[in-house]
Amino acid sequence: MKICMLVPNDFSNDPRVLKEAMTLQGNDHVIDIVAFQNKDLPDEEVKDGINVSRIGRDQKKVKNSLIRKFYLVFVHYPSLTKQFSRKCVSKKPDVVHCHDLEALIPGWLAKRRLNCKLVYDSHEFAVERNPGRGKITKLFIKTIERFLIKKCDLIITVNDSISEQLSKRYRVSNVKVVHNYPVVVETIEPFDYRHDPRFVDRIIVIYQGRFMRGRGLEQLIDSFKLLSDEYVLILRGFDYYEEVLREKVKNDKLDEKVIFLDRIEPDEVLASAAGADIGVSPITADVLSYYYSSPQKIFEYMMSGIAVACSHYPEVQKVIDDTKCGATFDPYEPESIADAISWCGERSRLEDMKVNSRNAAVSKYNWNTEQEKLIDAYSEIIQIS
Repeated sequence: MKICMLVPNDFSNDPRVLKEAMTLQGNDHVIDIVAFQNKDLPDEEVKDGINVSRIGRDQKKVKNSLIRKFYLVFVHYPSLTKQFSRKCVSKKPDVVHCHDLEALIPGWLAKRRLNCKLVYDSHEFAVERNPGRGKITKLFIKTIERFLIKKCDLIITVNDSISEQLSKRYRVSNVKVVHNYPVVVETIEPFDYRHDPRFVDRIIVIYQGRFMRGRGLEQLIDSFKLLSDEYVLILRGFDYYEEVLREKVKNDKLDEKVIFLDRIEPDEVLASAAGADIGVSPITADVLSYYYSSPQKIFEYMMSGIAVACSHYPEVQKVIDDTKCGATFDPYEPESIADAISWCGERSRLEDMKVNSRNAAVSKYNWNTEQEKLIDAYSEIIQIS
């Protein structure tokens, strides 16, 4: 069976899409991926046996915010949608697999042309995804999702909370949950941070990911004002908020307790985390999508065999309660973050939590177990066809 995946990014680093594509390819399906163009990446390539096509992402640079919104809504997005749909149709797939809501519109248009199956893979709670969205924007997005989700032959999402919300809001049944867990890695060679004098005889706390608003990073930095000098925080990431965070660390005179290191490559994420003691995920619930999220970094920390300290939201709280691999906190309160980190850092329990993390990841919280759910879900729509 031919499957065309529509991906609203450049497919340079999207572990979920790659895992699903590889799983389906391994079950004798032919996979094509259509993604956004990136000047640093080829327009056409074969990646791990998967055909990848990248098409027009060019945007005119419009300074006026009102004109820019008009341009994006009425010119750029319709053009991009048409390009995605045409490229997908040219692949003549039996199934169009749409990753997130942005891909669902061109996917539905392709389904109308080809009379093929349509899969909606909701990585996040789309309507409530971005902070700052107004009521009119939310209503518009909700209306689109409500209409399109009824046209799908299969709906997949990343956790039980989002599955329940989609079912409740749109009155759809049988939303499949395929968690975004990492692939089992049998042997991980940890980064040796302690060769650096700044980390010797200290408990290393690490954050790996994007530097953005809404990630709780300011509060995380503030929490290190309350922790003893035994603790040191490594920040490894990228994005527009990095300079703001660096300036904050400098102004707060925390240079010896909060240390920025270079961004790491995707294939080094586990090894980098494994060199630390505690992995932290302090995302704040500025929108419901964050509240219901299951940050992938938590499961990467677990696979790396380190303790986990994370925000106390439903999905991650379930994991911590189930595995006893760490502690949760209120991400808006530096005192709560500091308490959770110091609790995890207690020498008498830290090593036990590390063992719990690794054991739970290898036995349960991994893609090797989740991929069977994806295979079963696809089997259902194949039988129906």
